[in-house]
Amino acid sequence: MRYYPDLMTAWRMVIVGSTVMSVVLASDFARAEESFRGSSEIKGITVAPVSVLPAAPVSARKRTDCEDLVIKPKTPAGQLVAAKGWAVTGEVKVGNYTAVSFVGKLEFVSSSRCNMTRGNIGIFSDRLLAIAYTKEDDDQIGWVEQSDGGARLYDGGAVSGEAVADLKLTSTGELLLTPVEKPKFERITCEGTFSSGSGLAGSSIDGDKGGPASCLFGADSEAER
Repeated sequence: MRYYPDLMTAWRMVIVGSTVMSVVLASDFARAEESFRGSSEIKGITVAPVSVLPAAPVSARKRTDCEDLVIKPKTPAGQLVAAKGWAVTGEVKVGNYTAVSFVGKLEFVSSSRCNMTRGNIGIFSDRLLAIAYTKEDDDQIGWVEQSDGGARLYDGGAVSGEAVADLKLTSTGELLLTPVEKPKFERITCEGTFSSGSGLAGSSIDGDKGGPASCLFGADSEAER
């Protein structure tokens, strides 16, 4: 069995490797394009129609000290990816699709931190329809988690683990990778008059969860209460 360094190389070799294979796969790609529409608005991440998942590179099986980042898939799609040797990092439902994140390399850095590269997101229905991928050693794709209305993608950086994109299904049936919307913070002013002693006035905002803002008043004497 031949191992490819990354998915882009595998697809390129499959498509141009032989005339017969190209003809066979061309019909598969056409069927995928008919039933699936997807794209990426994230620089460095490409979504392409694909019907064949190649075997993972050897590096995907080297997971020393990084095993906790790899999940045991529960969906048929995730299990298919794992069977190919890839390290599955997440699986979520987006509409009628299943999105499976997986990486081809996990590298222990330090302090129980690992860096994930060669990341991809497979889009499945009853079969593989498309893959979102990056450059071979890019860490933009780490894992996906379920979110309101779709999925959220986090990078595979050992330090950051930051949200990279949202994967959502549009009203027209297109699956889009879009930039993460920044939380909207509300600025409020608390005003109050205290008759004696010293008092504290402040504000509290549950900005990360989109909660309501509120004013908090504190006093150190009965007169101020």
